[in-house]
Amino acid sequence: MHRNMKLVYKILEEAHRRQGEGAFEITAIDGFSPVQVAYHVHMCAQAGLLDAESARILDSPFPLYVIHALTWYGHDKLEELGG
Repeated sequence: MHRNMKLVYKILEEAHRRQGEGAFEITAIDGFSPVQVAYHVHMCAQAGLLDAESARILDSPFPLYVIHALTWYGHDKLEELGG
């Protein structure tokens, strides 16, 4: 699967919007499959854009991430992609 920076932006934007609400999951984004979303959340967490913890789901090739917040770098990347 190829990295889609539009999807990365949408994930970071959603994490920013929900910041301060407590831990949450992003499993669906319009125009993208659940597998694409899971893969990209996984990649964002690996890249240090999100403060998140993984929970392996048996039927999924990628772990599901519980997101706590954007990191400092995640805020920078969101500004970079949005501007």
